Amino acid sequence: YIDDGGSLVMSASELGYNEASWVSSTLHATYTSDDAGTSTAAGYTFGVAYDEDYPDVFTGSAVLWTYTGGGGAAGGWDDRVIMVGFPLETLDPSDRAAAVQELVAWVE
Repeated sequence: YIDDGGSLVMSASELGYNEASWVSSTLHATYTSDDAGTSTAAGYTFGVAYDEDYPDVFTGSAVLWTYTGGGGAAGGWDDRVIMVGFPLETLDPSDRAAAVQELVAWVE
């Protein structure tokens, strides 16, 4: 799908920890750390719907979101793929719609 020109927004924690080479070769993102050490990124609070203990840190050709407190890149963009280091469904419900709209705008 990606190789044929499709766009993808992927969000997960531990994906980079468990599948760093697949993330790199297929999603064109770089896994850089297992734990950002925070529960906020770009002003959005995550870990609300359920705890998120180890948000992954990813980079790409562009950093979209940064974790609060120097935790690194929470979201990276590369080759039509956005990789977010925490599950979007854990976002505070009041943040979720704005965060998803922001990500979708990058891939449209």
